[in-house]
Amino acid sequence: AIIGSEPEAVDLLRPIRALEPEFDSFTMMPPKDLSLVNMDPEEPLPYDGDGTLLDAFTPEAIDRLVEAFVGSPLLHVEVRQLGGALAASSPDHGVLDAIEQPFVLFTFGLAFDPEMLLAVEDHAQRILEAMAPWDSGRRYLNFAEKRVDPRTIYPEATFERLLAVKERYDPNDMFRANHP
Repeated sequence: AIIGSEPEAVDLLRPIRALEPEFDSFTMMPPKDLSLVNMDPEEPLPYDGDGTLLDAFTPEAIDRLVEAFVGSPLLHVEVRQLGGALAASSPDHGVLDAIEQPFVLFTFGLAFDPEMLLAVEDHAQRILEAMAPWDSGRRYLNFAEKRVDPRTIYPEATFERLLAVKERYDPNDMFRANHP
């Protein structure tokens, strides 16, 4: 996203477009349409996937990721560069105030039946195994599709604080979480 003029955006995109991408979806749009950028379907679909935070994303990592993804039943594999405000710690940022890892990886596939689900789970695991040398061991809550230990999401001090808040305000475990 850019807050600027169309000529500024065209100039910034020139090096990317010079690579002659197979699919170019860059376009000017109002902020209300930004949720459409990733082309997620508007209706729910049965899917499965997994993700992790990466400490690096090297040319070797790219090669291994492509090798693990091509020919798989997965529809999508994405590596997003983080940093910026996500890496800047601030008391105004909430319970997880910063993410130090520079990349997040996420992959998924459709799972309309048990056979498809098993194939997607298997290949998502293959992606994670291929990325193991760069895997930080940390997870990003937005892409934690499988049940994970929340200690892999939150720093130790934050996790302990969350446990204390949960014990104080919800001792009977009335409110449930996907990653208890």
